[in-house]
Amino acid sequence: MATSTVGAMVQKSPVSLSRWRSSSSHGRNKRRLSASIRCATLNDLIGSDLLRPDLGRWLEDVEKHKALVVYSPNEGGYEGRYLTRLCYQGYYFLDLSARDLGDPESTLIKIHPICPGYSREDNNEWKIEVIYGYHNHGFVHLEAHPYISRLDENEQKIIAEMFNAGVKPRKILSALKKRNPENTTTIRTIYNEKAKLYRNQLDGGTPIQYLFKCISDSGYISFNQVHPETNQLDRIFFAHPTSVRLSNMFSNVFLIDCTYKTNRYRLPLLCIVGVTSMNQSFFSSFAFMPNETEASYLWALQCFKFMFEENVLPTIFVTDREIALMNAIKVEFPHAKNLLCNVHINRNILAHCKKYFKHGKECDKYFGVWQNLINSPTESEFDLRYNEMLKAYGEKYPNVLFYVTTTWIVPYKELFISSWVDKYLHLGNTMTNRVEEAA
Repeated sequence: MATSTVGAMVQKSPVSLSRWRSSSSHGRNKRRLSASIRCATLNDLIGSDLLRPDLGRWLEDVEKHKALVVYSPNEGGYEGRYLTRLCYQGYYFLDLSARDLGDPESTLIKIHPICPGYSREDNNEWKIEVIYGYHNHGFVHLEAHPYISRLDENEQKIIAEMFNAGVKPRKILSALKKRNPENTTTIRTIYNEKAKLYRNQLDGGTPIQYLFKCISDSGYISFNQVHPETNQLDRIFFAHPTSVRLSNMFSNVFLIDCTYKTNRYRLPLLCIVGVTSMNQSFFSSFAFMPNETEASYLWALQCFKFMFEENVLPTIFVTDREIALMNAIKVEFPHAKNLLCNVHINRNILAHCKKYFKHGKECDKYFGVWQNLINSPTESEFDLRYNEMLKAYGEKYPNVLFYVTTTWIVPYKELFISSWVDKYLHLGNTMTNRVEEAA
């Protein structure tokens, strides 16, 4: 193999990093800087075996250390040709009649580079020569520059492994920063890499084609329905074989909620989550639906019911106050008890009643009374606490009492008040937060 040696660096001029200084001469404007720092030398590399890719990597390390962003406009050429390193903000002499000197960002005309270096191969010897060392700009923020924030092969491999393991982008970024404190990758770079991996997974197909491929390859239980008029896929239900086994083993309590944030099409995704004897959550099944009507919920629950073995059916469902879903549960699982999520009830009351309280402390005090009412251990204790709440807030905040009484207590008290809810074996599951956190 031919040996390539590195010649000495010829420094034509110092690399300057300071403010603009403008001077006009013969109708042209030249921009320079006063303060300067000197370029690094290649003394450590003289006489060593070095190929052009190694030289390029060394240059990138030096440039990054100097907070400069430099690229190679002719990097795609054949191996023996010279390699140009051009500053990404390398402006050129400007014609005053063509550009407004007051707007440096509009200076895009290239004539002669201001900040390049040339690497050329001559008789198997490499030489780096700084043609012009002045820079027309200050230090750059490396974290915000996509060229510097590029991922190397090892980082791409780490991201792919963590992406396949379901790790969230922010945790992936944290792992990269911990591995290399000098890493300048941003969260946007992680999202872009994740999108590239996702496109590679699709292998030229559509997301729905990839979904059906995964369902087939992994042996999912699935059902789908086509719209009779458009002949397009209208809804799909699917459950992993392991989820089916877990659902039959731990069939007592299931939490149901719909989410829109997990798919680009904004379709309702029905998530059904089960709870093991060790209080661990597991995904039971999913269903993409065209809407949240009772008919859609009925279809999804019919598919869900098909998962269970004979004489094995759920006894408790925890949901939001979604009337269509509650009605569908009554039809498909008439012997199951439907409980309402306490967290969503509290959020609704806060959103509706906060405007009636002049001070935040008064609102907090009332919510303390409300929580005490929800946690009533017996029906008689509930009656006592409810009457106390009426006396304390009935005259001062009648709108609040009217809302909580007519909207929640009278129609649904048996679905979320402890004195009624605790009659059923819900194993401490009185909210659907598990579904939201898992999704």
